[in-house]
Amino acid sequence: MAPTEGSRDGATEAGEAPTFWRRYHLGVWLLVILVAALVASAFLPWEWSFIDDGNQITILRGDQAAHGWLGGILQDMIDMYHKDRWWGLFRPSFWVFAGTFYLLPVGPAHAVRLAMVVCAIGGPLVVAARRFTGRPRAAMLVWTLAAVVASQQFFAGIWYPSLQETSGLCFVGLGLIAQRRPVVRALCWLVAAWFKAPFSWLLLAYGLVLCRRRETRLVGAVTSLVAVATLAITAYMSHVGFYTGAMNLSRHTVRVNFDTSVGQLAVPLLVVVAGLAVMRPRIDVSGDPTALVMLLGGAGYLANLLVWKVDAYYAGPYTYLLTLAVVFAVSEVGTRSLTRLAAALAVSAVLGGYFLFDNAQYAYNRLSAVNALRDCVLRLPGSPVVGFNREEASVRLDFIVREHRPHWGGEVTWVRPDQLTGADGKPLRYFINQPGYEASDRSLTSGPVVCHTSEVSIYRVVSQS
Repeated sequence: MAPTEGSRDGATEAGEAPTFWRRYHLGVWLLVILVAALVASAFLPWEWSFIDDGNQITILRGDQAAHGWLGGILQDMIDMYHKDRWWGLFRPSFWVFAGTFYLLPVGPAHAVRLAMVVCAIGGPLVVAARRFTGRPRAAMLVWTLAAVVASQQFFAGIWYPSLQETSGLCFVGLGLIAQRRPVVRALCWLVAAWFKAPFSWLLLAYGLVLCRRRETRLVGAVTSLVAVATLAITAYMSHVGFYTGAMNLSRHTVRVNFDTSVGQLAVPLLVVVAGLAVMRPRIDVSGDPTALVMLLGGAGYLANLLVWKVDAYYAGPYTYLLTLAVVFAVSEVGTRSLTRLAAALAVSAVLGGYFLFDNAQYAYNRLSAVNALRDCVLRLPGSPVVGFNREEASVRLDFIVREHRPHWGGEVTWVRPDQLTGADGKPLRYFINQPGYEASDRSLTSGPVVCHTSEVSIYRVVSQS
């Protein structure tokens, strides 16, 4: 039967919904719900972190006061460039991020970070949905989701908004979605590499893969050259930088970091192995090279960090890339048995749900601890000098308190391990002690506890003799 005039637009003679809505209405509704949830998340009681945020906001506001709204944004980007030259870092994407992201209030800023995490999760899910159909698709989607969310460090950029790892992973996810558009994928992964230089290995791997085919050889060559140039510039800047001068090229450091990275990979790989055991899939990287690209990119990323640090939030990207390398290597689910696929779905859902709940609880504890500490300091009488055994956190907490009470007359100051006063010699009235950081004199924690959170205690200083 020849198509009618109406069916050419995606509608049938019976007045059915257009093809787009028949095929994608569920996805559209999910997108609407997701956007609504992200907007609603902006109204949660978020707070800036104890890493970088206060400093970035202060610099941006100062530049805007001196150069106007738009001029201040541009000046802030220039300031970030000069700062990174001194530190030894090459991250042009972050220069733009710092000059724009910190215009946002704290709630919308965290909503943006949540959206970035959603993009990083959504990319692998889109890849899985395109490669499988029917019951295997459901099993692969749940397994992929469980493997991604199993890593605790994958979520660190939510409570530490300045982290470039989460920003980079966002664009890696967007690049995965652009599977049929090599130029778009390369640009997305270039943005990721310019947030965090080790992502250049992913970009380089992708460029080399593109060089294998005649129709994508030019894009691949340009992509590879840009990746190599980024790595070369990064290596030069790190060699002359103050911050990156702390890199240790010793064999001992590499060995210790490698052992640490194995522990960081253990949890997501547990989910991967469980899925492999239940589904018995066929592994093949000869068709879609995405798995090979992720493997080479993840291995390069990890190798780049072995002379630096591989734990905490540094682990997020390489666990993400290496885990997905295995997941993407699945070319066919080994069985279509309803029982086995249901078991695969259940195992993945249980493991993913368990680790996601654990990670969410960890994130909640970190965020609530900052809020509780802020509220406690704001309740202290008078204009007290409050000591803290965390150097950077003392500066950030002082900023947070003043954001809520601009005319607060007190001060939060870092107390060195060998001192009983603040950095400027002022006597302390209260002292914040967080286990795991610099040890403090016992006299500072001998007084009564005036506040206590899940991570810190605030003592009233009764004697400094």
